[in-house]
Amino acid sequence: MLKKLFLVRKFLFKVLFVIISSVLATTCVGDYINGSDQEKVDILNQMIDEQTTVTADLSDHYEVTKVLKTVTLYKFDYSFSLYGKDYSGKITLRGLPNTNKLTLYYLSSDPSVVSHDPFEDLKAEEKKGSVMDLLFGLLWAVLAGLFVISAINMFKRGQSDESEEIEPVASPKVKVVVEEPVEVSKDDTTSEPEMDKEDPRRFMPH
Repeated sequence: MLKKLFLVRKFLFKVLFVIISSVLATTCVGDYINGSDQEKVDILNQMIDEQTTVTADLSDHYEVTKVLKTVTLYKFDYSFSLYGKDYSGKITLRGLPNTNKLTLYYLSSDPSVVSHDPFEDLKAEEKKGSVMDLLFGLLWAVLAGLFVISAINMFKRGQSDESEEIEPVASPKVKVVVEEPVEVSKDDTTSEPEMDKEDPRRFMPH
């Protein structure tokens, strides 16, 4: 039973890795095909040029997402007030802040558009469409394919082990010998040997 649960857990882990790898492969290949978003590049450049910042309040609760156990992302709800108007939304950070206050860059023409680090965001956006995106996309696709094959083999092996466990064990064959009744004729009956009769005269004196 424990072995079966272990195999199921391992199988689900492989399926999860296939899903993550497929999403990353699609994203990387999509970035290579579509290239960088020029509108987003212009917005980030405008934030950097204007240096418009505001201090936002972060929520006490956050969501943690781990990407392949190497990158940890933290998603917070944020809110701030500017020129008598309230703004709120969600922001993803690569590190856990020390306080619930966070400095955000915003677009002067639309304060709902924000960035925690427009310099890094601009660098990442400009890298889209490079050959590295294509190479990473192909790498993730190959890994996803390998894990699909591994998951299929594990499923087949589990099915095989299960069928072997429930296969009935053949019981040893017992040979029954039935003896035919033997008819005994009256002529074949053997009589008991007759005892020698004693001669009464042998005990008499001569």
